[in-house]
Amino acid sequence: MPSVLELQIEWEELQLNGQTISKQVIKDLAIKHNTTCGKWLFYVKAGEEVDRVWAKVATAIYGGTIPSISAKVSPSRPGQRVHVICVYNDDFTDHQEVMSCERGLRELGVRHTLYYKPDAYTYLNVYSSNIWGLKPTVYTSFYNRTQGKSQIKIN
Repeated sequence: MPSVLELQIEWEELQLNGQTISKQVIKDLAIKHNTTCGKWLFYVKAGEEVDRVWAKVATAIYGGTIPSISAKVSPSRPGQRVHVICVYNDDFTDHQEVMSCERGLRELGVRHTLYYKPDAYTYLNVYSSNIWGLKPTVYTSFYNRTQGKSQIKIN
């Protein structure tokens, strides 16, 4: 069972003790505290585009064609121009599982730039412009239309 509170307590202790913070430290903590869930996230224009893309993603996850444990789309708000869609998998340390989920999204026709973020980063407040200089995502997937395939960047 995930231990988010224990993860956060140990994280605070590491910082108080002067531990150098790195991606590997976060990964080790996430494994230790069983908080290895992660997500591919991408931004979609509000209106018909988000409805179309979300319908494809939700149907594929429900039907088992994307190896995912769940997904969500951000709610609509007045004047909102974009939504974020998140597609979750169990274990960000399992490269094959993470990339299988990415391929599933690409096979659906999702051509947006995808960002992969472990939930542990969220639990530990690792967002952009954090004090440790870490990127808040571990992978970025760009779709190369000319080659018809993804290009994955390790962040």
